[in-house]
Amino acid sequence: MKKIIAFISTLLVLSAAVFADVSVKKRDDGKVEVTFFYGNPRATEVLLAGDFNNWQDGAEAMTKTDKGFTMTKVVPAGTIMKYKFISDGNWTADLKAPDTVDDGFGGKNGLVDVDTLVAAQGGGDSGAKKSGIKFISWTMLGTQSNFKTQGAVDKTKKGFDFDSQSVGLKSYNKLTGNALPGVPFYVEIALAEREIEDYSAEGKVTYVAKKNNFDYFGTTLTVSPYKNSQILNKTGEKLSKEFNIKYLYSDFKKKEGYKRSITLSKDLNLYRQTYCGCKYSIKVGNIVNKDKKWWYN
Repeated sequence: MKKIIAFISTLLVLSAAVFADVSVKKRDDGKVEVTFFYGNPRATEVLLAGDFNNWQDGAEAMTKTDKGFTMTKVVPAGTIMKYKFISDGNWTADLKAPDTVDDGFGGKNGLVDVDTLVAAQGGGDSGAKKSGIKFISWTMLGTQSNFKTQGAVDKTKKGFDFDSQSVGLKSYNKLTGNALPGVPFYVEIALAEREIEDYSAEGKVTYVAKKNNFDYFGTTLTVSPYKNSQILNKTGEKLSKEFNIKYLYSDFKKKEGYKRSITLSKDLNLYRQTYCGCKYSIKVGNIVNKDKKWWYN
C-alpha cells in the first residue's frame, strides 16, 4: 500500500540572516571559487567528500586553521554540488549548509547551487536560504544472505550452511525546499517498501529434509483445530514438487486427534504452552509465567 507522509513546518527567522559555512568568489575567467569551512578545531582530520570528487573514494583532506578546517574548489558557473564532511572518520552533515538534500540513508547532504550563492552574495545576504522546491527520487535495492554453523544442528559437523536470503526494495519521491524564505516544507511519497524472503520457514524444513536424504517431510500443525489442514497440505504439495521429495499428507485433528494429543502429553508429562511459539502471540496473550522459567520480556 502506498503511503504519503507529509510534514510541513514553519521556521520564524528572528535574526537578519543565517550565514552558511560556504562562500563563493567569481573569477575573471568565469569560473567560481567555492570555499568550504568546517568549524571544529578540535578535530584531528577532516575530509571533504561530494559528488564532485567521487565521495569517499576521492575525499580530500581539508587544511586546518586556528578556527577549523577549510578547502577551496574551483568549478564552472552553474555547478550544483552535494557534499558532506568526514570528521575523524565520521560522516558529518554541514548544519550551516546553504541548502540540504536527502542523502538516501535518512540523513542530509549539503547542497551548493553556485549560481544562487553568487547572486545572493551580490545582493548582500551571503547565501541565506531562498524559496524554492526540489524534487528528489531515489530507489535502493539490496539483498542479504544468512548462514549458520552446521554445528548448531549437528555438533560433529563443521563449516557453514545456507539459512535464508532476502531482497529489499525501497523507492521514494520527495519534495523539499522552502515555500517562502524561512518557511521549509517536506513531502515524502513511498512508492515501494518491500522485503521479500525467498526462503520461507517451510522451505527451510524442506531444504533440510532434502539435504539429509529423508524419505518424507510433513507437519504436525494439522493437529490444531485453529489450523486449516487443506492449506497446509497444499503448501506441502507445492514444496514437494519444488524440492523433489515426498510430502506426508495429514489431518491429525481427525478422530479427536487434538484431544488425544492433550491426554498423551499429560500422561507423558510433556511441556505444553498456551501460545503458538512466536513472540507476537506472547504479546497478544500477555503471557508471563516466571515460575516455569519461560516468559517473553
